[in-house]
Amino acid sequence: MLEIIYLFSFFVIGASIGSFINVYVYRAPKILIDEQTELSLSKPNSFCPICNHPVERRFLIPIIGYFLSQGKCHHCSQEISIRYPIVEIFYAVIPVLIYFLMGINSELIILIVMLLSAYPIIAIDMEHKLLLDSTTLSILWIVLLLSVFDYGLVNPSDAILGAVVGYLILSIPAFIYRAVKGKDGMGMGDAKLFSAIGATFGWMAVPFILLISSLLGILMYVVLSKKTHSKDFAIPFGPSIIIAAIIFHLHNIIF
Repeated sequence: MLEIIYLFSFFVIGASIGSFINVYVYRAPKILIDEQTELSLSKPNSFCPICNHPVERRFLIPIIGYFLSQGKCHHCSQEISIRYPIVEIFYAVIPVLIYFLMGINSELIILIVMLLSAYPIIAIDMEHKLLLDSTTLSILWIVLLLSVFDYGLVNPSDAILGAVVGYLILSIPAFIYRAVKGKDGMGMGDAKLFSAIGATFGWMAVPFILLISSLLGILMYVVLSKKTHSKDFAIPFGPSIIIAAIIFHLHNIIF
């Protein structure tokens, strides 16, 4: 009975977090880009992006609200993206599935943090070419605190050293590129994200994750260049970093 309560709690909390993440992905880049915007993460209440009409409370219930509204705005009848309930379901199911398979331990906690961080990092970086400090630094502080309370994968000293190495391994080449070319080749958001990854897995994991993320970045560039028939474009590196970190962690868990 207690396990059922745990699973149900994970599901409800996860769905609620997924609902907030939907708001975060939509609003956070707009708040950063547009200094004149009146948006915040809490105000105004959720509204239809087409007609700007406030969404009724019953339609804001995670997962259920989408089906109550029949996937449409109740005011202008425009379709609501299926992405919203999918994200909520993902955030609800992943913690339940991981707990069911692994139980509660440090590896479970880190895997949940990485998986739940993946969507906002990928979605925002792909659309806006941005890695927000509110995301990357939150991951960094969470894993540092987990290490302090002995819930991390590495001890606090290795976590701090990993954060430093992770930041330097991307920031130094970025500074050199800017000095030589006079323009940015990589944003500091990538370095901050890699700092968080280094803090999570320790400095010894940084080169391997860098290799995986670089290969994923090259693959993404090849696919997008063929799709767009162009070679003159920038690719977001954040998705490759977070996916490489998840691959690395899953490899460690399985093998």
